[in-house]
Amino acid sequence: MVIHAQSYALDNQEARQRWEYLWKSSPQRSAFTSLSYADCAAAAFGLRARLVLVGSGATDEAGAITLHSRARRATPPPFTQYFGPVLRQPSDETLVHGRRSPLELTLAALEAEYRYMLFLTRLEDPRPAQWRRWHVAPSFTYILSPAEGRAAWSASTRRTYKKYDGVCDFTEDDGAAPQIVRCCQESYVRHRRKLPAPNNNLVRLVESLQERGMVRLFTLRRAGRLEGGLALLHDGQMAHYWIAGSTPGPAMTVLVGRTLRTLRSSGISAFDFVGANTPTIAEFKRRFGARLSMYYRLEFGRTILRR
Repeated sequence: MVIHAQSYALDNQEARQRWEYLWKSSPQRSAFTSLSYADCAAAAFGLRARLVLVGSGATDEAGAITLHSRARRATPPPFTQYFGPVLRQPSDETLVHGRRSPLELTLAALEAEYRYMLFLTRLEDPRPAQWRRWHVAPSFTYILSPAEGRAAWSASTRRTYKKYDGVCDFTEDDGAAPQIVRCCQESYVRHRRKLPAPNNNLVRLVESLQERGMVRLFTLRRAGRLEGGLALLHDGQMAHYWIAGSTPGPAMTVLVGRTLRTLRSSGISAFDFVGANTPTIAEFKRRFGARLSMYYRLEFGRTILRR
């Protein structure tokens, strides 16, 4: 079987149909690697988009959606957890060792188009990237099943939730995007960090994905005062703790707990906490009974970029 790579504009309808079929069967499937996310992120941040597909003609084995500026830099948009290649199935090791795997051909095609790339991806075997002199480093997140309930939580998290749940008002609020983005920004300020994108752009991204049925918005109030908000991104199977913020104290524990409770009857089988790479934040997420999961950061063109 001879497989080859082709590059398309993201609005190519035939390529979009092929991507949709590949994406639905891919182990790297997530809301972040969907066509809808690429469409909305490109519009919200003023980026250009392309689509690379690798296949034999009858079946696509791999591919990648890229978002870029005029500087030929393909990087994740702000608040994007996963960004990069997807595979139809894990690659045959004979093809990997022979430097003919679908992932290798995908990376080679992308190298011809970009001078710098940064990907975050749940690949099982990133060696083709290493062998092509990409910088490969592990990253981590916590994932749990909403069906497991509070029994898996730590004792301290259960106590906090039980104590404050009854005095907080939890609401699914379709019009809360601006408030949630503002909560997130205030959390960044408290940690002496700058929000990675302008508020208006983030609100536009949240609301456009909400229109496509990929975002649910939750808020938590106490005595009428907004104490926390969460924009939950999902693809119908996995949900992501995406854009969130809260006041210091128990608000986020209650907000996450009530969100998980809401998801139990929604068909969502997994909840991804979107990162476990900062010790204190990772510990907060672990206490909900989540399991550590690894993904990879792939970077190409580092030496070129730093000249």
